Amino acid sequence: MIASMFSCKSDARMVYGDIPYMPMKAIYENSLDYVLDNKEVLESKLLSDMETLEDWKHKGDSGRIILSDKRAYKGQYSILLETGTKGPSNLPRPNAGVIFRVNNEDWSDWNRLTFWIYPDLPGFKIAYINMIFYNAGEDRVPQEYGWDWHYQLLENQQWNKVTWELSQYPRDKVTGVEIRYRLQGNELGATKTARYYIDELYLEKVKPEHFEGWDVQKGEIAFNHAGYIKGFPKAAFTSEPAGQQFYLKDQATGKTVKEGTVASQDTPLGTYQMMDFSDVNEEGTYTLEVGNLKTKPFAIGMFSDVFRIIESDQAKGYLQFRCDMVIESGIQPFIKFVNLIKAHWFGIVNYFESKLTNGILEGINSKIQLEKKGQEGLEM
Repeated sequence: MIASMFSCKSDARMVYGDIPYMPMKAIYENSLDYVLDNKEVLESKLLSDMETLEDWKHKGDSGRIILSDKRAYKGQYSILLETGTKGPSNLPRPNAGVIFRVNNEDWSDWNRLTFWIYPDLPGFKIAYINMIFYNAGEDRVPQEYGWDWHYQLLENQQWNKVTWELSQYPRDKVTGVEIRYRLQGNELGATKTARYYIDELYLEKVKPEHFEGWDVQKGEIAFNHAGYIKGFPKAAFTSEPAGQQFYLKDQATGKTVKEGTVASQDTPLGTYQMMDFSDVNEEGTYTLEVGNLKTKPFAIGMFSDVFRIIESDQAKGYLQFRCDMVIESGIQPFIKFVNLIKAHWFGIVNYFESKLTNGILEGINSKIQLEKKGQEGLEM
């Protein structure tokens, strides 16, 4: 039994290489959460310390709110939102929420809410909340199609700092902020009672995130964070003219492996400054620099090193979705890449079923051609 287990593990490594533990752990330092958590707060004011229920009210079809001294991020109390995980059968999507009531205040000079929340959901693999913003001005929020809802994933059974940027919302006549849990049942063996402890609600002013339009955020380079594949087109771009030359550098040595010219390209979505380094195929980790802008490290490698998708249907869906987006963008280097993928579509997606490539055949063919070349000039 033990021998067969080791054999299976060895076979898997022959196919996939060194397989990371699944699910793969997200790198916090590369996430938007890291950016938001470490953003400079220009101005701040406390809306509620949750030491009383003043300005707070239960909202929804289920549950209750109380002051709790069992857990508090700061001070003696927090607000506890408590509800069952399943609602009445006649309500298809019951909710349990707590709303902070605001008296038609103008928050136009403020653009972020921050609070702390502790989800106590024993047995739950995923914890989350919904947040809803209310504005009664000329542009009312929420609207019927739900663009004003915000979903936030949480770490279960620990305090989470939630930052919610509001730049996209009208804020001239604010009437409330709701924190909501949707009753969608529970996994087998998990709790049937959901508890959320909420504390320290702040209104803040920060430098806003870029959220509107197709242009790249000022001071940033758009590049493939997952990495680039050997033998395929490779490009990155900015929206701002940052320099005439770009530099691709080896992360390990710091040496420049390619210096190239930045090309300006007009597209239906705007004008972009393109950097093409498709001719670089040496496996490794690199950074890209233009002017004062610099990317985080990224890989150039084999397809299986850059992307790890197991199911054929998942691969087809992912590729088709990305190809459609590129074609709509009108960016020529990327469209060239898509055309190359479509030319080899069957072979690419078939890999995820057979786990076979043409590498062995290419190797045999190379040996045959080398042998034929060695026979040139011999009389038979």
